[in-house]
Amino acid sequence: MFLGALLLASKFLKNTAWTTHTLSNRRIYEICGGLFSMEDVYQLERAFLKLIQYDCWVDDGTLNQFVELHRSDFSL
Repeated sequence: MFLGALLLASKFLKNTAWTTHTLSNRRIYEICGGLFSMEDVYQLERAFLKLIQYDCWVDDGTLNQFVELHRSDFSL
C-alpha cells in the first residue's frame, strides 16, 4: 500500500510548487528492480485508490486533528 500511496501522492502533486519530480508507474517499476511487475504497480495504485474511496483530498480540519493526535510522534 505504501507504494500505491507514494505513487498517488506524487501524481497528485505533479506540477505544483511542492515537487519538481514526479513518480510514474514505470519509474516505480524500475525503482523496485523487478520486485513487482508493471501490472502489479498498476494494481497497487488501483487498490490504494479503492481503499481511500478515490478521495484524494484532505481538508484542513482532518489534517489538524491528525497533527494534534500525532504531534509527539513527529517531535513537533
